[in-house]
Amino acid sequence: DGMWSAAQFEEEIRSPRTAALGAWTVGDSGDEALVGMCFTSTVLDEASLTSLAVHPRLRRRGIGEALVCESMARAQAAGAARFLLEVRSGNEAALRLYGRCGLTVAGRRPRYYRDGEDALL
Repeated sequence: DGMWSAAQFEEEIRSPRTAALGAWTVGDSGDEALVGMCFTSTVLDEASLTSLAVHPRLRRRGIGEALVCESMARAQAAGAARFLLEVRSGNEAALRLYGRCGLTVAGRRPRYYRDGEDALL
């Protein structure tokens, strides 16, 4: 819940269990900009979405969906039998996005977040 520190990002990226995907734009002058990213962590045959972010000005354009669906496909190709994540129970946009990728709610973690909101699995 919330932003990661630079040290947490570095630790995640260096982990051999982590797979990272990025979405980039290329400007007229050829300059590239990272506009979305997705991290998954795999242990044995279980992949978990640990972070998903899309630049606020570019949301609702399919970038997040493409990142999640591609992460799922890569995890499955690498042998993952399950793909898991936690999402705030009130985050309707994220729930719709995950549903478009074929994910369904499998459980609930009561009061998972600091503010007391439940997490859906």
